[in-house]
Amino acid sequence: MARKNTSVIHDPHNVPVQVVDQIAAFGLVGGNVHLSLATNRTSTDEGGSPIDDIIIAARLRLAPHIAKQLRDAIDQQLALASKPRGTPN
Repeated sequence: MARKNTSVIHDPHNVPVQVVDQIAAFGLVGGNVHLSLATNRTSTDEGGSPIDDIIIAARLRLAPHIAKQLRDAIDQQLALASKPRGTPN
């Protein structure tokens, strides 16, 4: 019997959501897009003054076609976010 090609997305419900405040680094290596995403952590120096630490939150290695899909998905969401919602009362 031939195996059916089904596209089921499995979510183990234990993958953390990462907060990303900036792109710390990016490049093209071996034909793949590399992104290092970072978050800011505020702490204090020895004098008690606040300082921001930049912490790497995630590293993405994307084949070019996946990078394009990600770009397109982000573009679509940004277009939706820029549309006015309803009429103000």
